Amino acid sequence: MIKKVLILLVGVGVLSSCGNKAIDLNNPESFSKIEQLALSKFGEDKEVYKFSIETKDHLTSEASYLSINYLEEKLDYGQTYYFSLNGKEKLEEPEKARDNFQTKFFLKNKQGKVKIKDLDFNIITAKFNEGVAMISDEYESFTLHSWDYNVNNNGEVTADFTIEARKKGESTSLEGRNVVTTYYEFPFKMKVDKSIEAK
Repeated sequence: MIKKVLILLVGVGVLSSCGNKAIDLNNPESFSKIEQLALSKFGEDKEVYKFSIETKDHLTSEASYLSINYLEEKLDYGQTYYFSLNGKEKLEEPEKARDNFQTKFFLKNKQGKVKIKDLDFNIITAKFNEGVAMISDEYESFTLHSWDYNVNNNGEVTADFTIEARKKGESTSLEGRNVVTTYYEFPFKMKVDKSIEAK
């Protein structure tokens, strides 16, 4: 299902990239660096039920953070690594989910786990390209906005990802001091067999 969204920004240049160290999710070569960072920051043997990558903003492919979710001693935790937070990289301390989310109801579908070193980061670009090929040619300027690996209770890995694009012929406009851009979200799912489908 396509989702149409308006970006309303104050000032110009908010979507521009900062510095030369930006990691571009549209660049296939970036994922080897992302993999190495994930292994070094979280630990290659860390077992997770979810692994996420997201960009800094809409319509940009510059990565903002990596995050993991995992169970430890039957409790739900999350941890985030920021590529740049106030100009510096930062690995947050693990954070336990709130107590009201530590019940059987919320944990029952989080029992699967996979080691970070066993996730296939090289497949992300291929699935992004497959998704773009499924989108109507009335859209352009495709960016991979987010990618979430999910592990079900059987240890099977799937992924949810979102591609963003602009419609051909639609341009950014100024409304007073505001920059207004329309973008479109295309959510996809990668199934256990690695095939993808639009959500």
